[in-house]
Amino acid sequence: MAFVKVSKSAVGSKFSVPEIRMGSHLQSNKVNRGIYFSISASVVEQAKWILVGTDSGTREKANIDVLEGTGDDAGFLMLVQTSDGTGYSVGREKSKGMSVAFAVSYARMKHYVLNELPIEPHSVNFTIEADNSILIECPDWLRYNPLSVKEEAPPSPPPPTATVHDMRLNRQERRAIGKRVASRLK
Repeated sequence: MAFVKVSKSAVGSKFSVPEIRMGSHLQSNKVNRGIYFSISASVVEQAKWILVGTDSGTREKANIDVLEGTGDDAGFLMLVQTSDGTGYSVGREKSKGMSVAFAVSYARMKHYVLNELPIEPHSVNFTIEADNSILIECPDWLRYNPLSVKEEAPPSPPPPTATVHDMRLNRQERRAIGKRVASRLK
């Protein structure tokens, strides 16, 4: 049996249709499950994400944040490119037509519940927003958990203001106040 060397870099697929694919997978018995994202090159171009070449010169990458929708935005994820070097690194071989891909560990998700079975990657609904972010409608196997969001506590009432009735006055102070009140009433 002949063996073939596996390339060190994962080459993304060359699908040109503007689509985003998501799936879930088991990483290992000791490592949490992951959520896989694959974004076609045409979507990256429409979102005007800037891919920067790496030191090796063979790859290009961008950093993005994955934002979980809560409240009115429940059921959606938003992908936003960051310029400060934080977030998830998405990359591809330095050639046109390649998709970018990355995986998010399920343990990092705070507000969504993942089904138990691994899900093969498939297309999901998305829109590209005016601020160059990508809004993804979560598939059925990734559901919002409303119990994960703590309800905001009602504002506490302001502390009561001090009045004469709240003050603890000794007998001499009460008599002095009574004399002043009586003199003003004359």
